[in-house]
Amino acid sequence: MTVTIPRALVDLSAERGLDVHLIVICAQWCSVCRELRRAVPDLSHLRVTWADADDLDEFLDHLEVENFPTLALRRGGRWVYWGVCKPSWPSIAHIVNLVDVPLGASITLHLDRLLLRMQSVR
Repeated sequence: MTVTIPRALVDLSAERGLDVHLIVICAQWCSVCRELRRAVPDLSHLRVTWADADDLDEFLDHLEVENFPTLALRRGGRWVYWGVCKPSWPSIAHIVNLVDVPLGASITLHLDRLLLRMQSVR
């Protein structure tokens, strides 16, 4: 089964000058995460960053990663999702396509710090 995250939502965001960034937090030692990464669909129209939780301890302490994969979704300069999801691309696509509610200030502060850290290691 091929899973795609429809370009329409991302294209609409782009028309409005918005960007969509999905951070997928997993662990190298996690077999479910490795399988998820192997099965990744075409996401060329979406900025996706894979993060190993073991490399981000100082940031994730404040964010309470409960399980893998944990997603952080940023749309149009604001964080709209933080949380665990079912380890399948249909579940991830559902979140990317439908969630658009801004998160609270305290969690966005920590997510901004996480994003800056991830951008600095590229």
